[in-house]
Amino acid sequence: MAQPSGNNSPTGWGRGDGIDAVTTLMLQNVPRKCTTGVLASELEASVGMDVVNFVYLPWDSRGSCNLGIAFVNFTSPQAAQNARSTLSATTWRCLKSPRRMKVLPAYVQGLVANLACCAGKVPPNADDEHSPLVWHEGEFINFQ
Repeated sequence: MAQPSGNNSPTGWGRGDGIDAVTTLMLQNVPRKCTTGVLASELEASVGMDVVNFVYLPWDSRGSCNLGIAFVNFTSPQAAQNARSTLSATTWRCLKSPRRMKVLPAYVQGLVANLACCAGKVPPNADDEHSPLVWHEGEFINFQ
C-alpha cells in the first residue's frame, strides 16, 4: 500500500487524484512489537473507537513483528481529519514509546476498498491478532 504525500486541506488534502474525501489514514512509526489490540487501545484513548470502522496492522510473515505502519478507516472525512490533527507527531501512550506518529492519507480509501485489499493479502489462516478489525454500525465483524 504505497503512500502519497498530502497537505492540510479538509477533504482530499491536496492529493489531486480525484478522491473527494479522505477517510483512511496510514499511521507510520508504529512500534514493531505493537499488536492490533494495543493499536485499538491507543486509538480508543486518543480519538475514540466510535468513529473507527477498520484497523489493519500488517505483520512480517517471517518474523514476529509488525511492519511499522497501520491503516485506519474512519466513519467520515471529518473524523479522519480530527484524528489526523490529534495523532500527528504524538508519541505512543499505550506503549510508552518515544516514537512519534506520522499520519498521512492512505492510498486505498474507504472501508470497502480496504476490505477488498486485505482479502488478497491476509492469509485465510491468520489468527485474530493478525487480521484486520472491522466494525459495521458499531458491531464488531470477524474478518475471517
